Amino acid sequence: MLGVVVAVVKFHVPVYVEKGLIILGAATEGTALFVTGLIVSAQRFTLNWSVGRAVLAKNVIQPALCLAVVFPLAMPVEQTRYVVLLSAIPCGFFGILFGESFDATPEVASSSLIASTVLSIFTLTGWIVLLGHLR
Repeated sequence: MLGVVVAVVKFHVPVYVEKGLIILGAATEGTALFVTGLIVSAQRFTLNWSVGRAVLAKNVIQPALCLAVVFPLAMPVEQTRYVVLLSAIPCGFFGILFGESFDATPEVASSSLIASTVLSIFTLTGWIVLLGHLR
């Protein structure tokens, strides 16, 4: 809520604070990928129904639902393509990082990440071809 209020009143932070936040933000991406790699490398890859459902949901069902929601809104075709493709990006690392601290099946999360990324070669291609036919 505080972020919304700050954006609405167009509050500007001092330059030295902004520069410090930019440095922290730049380090976040690399740190997240490094930690994800550590956690994934410590887990054994297993292909089971839980992983299959997670990959199907992320790579196929989520973009399809997104497309179904966007059509009634009559968004321009370019924006529709962006929205659907963004939702078709493979699983991220947040499930692994958050699940690790709660002991919530990190093997499924890391296996889903790997399988989703590999299978996205085909699913993203399919979504790109399908979205290319939208007019």
